[in-house]
Amino acid sequence: MQIRDIRATTVTVPLEAPLRHANGCHWGRFVRTIVEVETDNGLIGWAKWRRRRIRRSRVPRAED
Repeated sequence: MQIRDIRATTVTVPLEAPLRHANGCHWGRFVRTIVEVETDNGLIGWAKWRRRRIRRSRVPRAED
């Protein structure tokens, strides 16, 4: 099985009220990217992805 195609679609859902959860709050909109992966034998898988902020202290530095 090999990957034939990958498609990414960003979706923005407007919110009428703040959406609260354990990590904080979404104000005004909820943004996610939907990723679709298709294989050569016809299987299609879907996943959601969200960008996470990377703190500079967590980014490994290249060795000289």
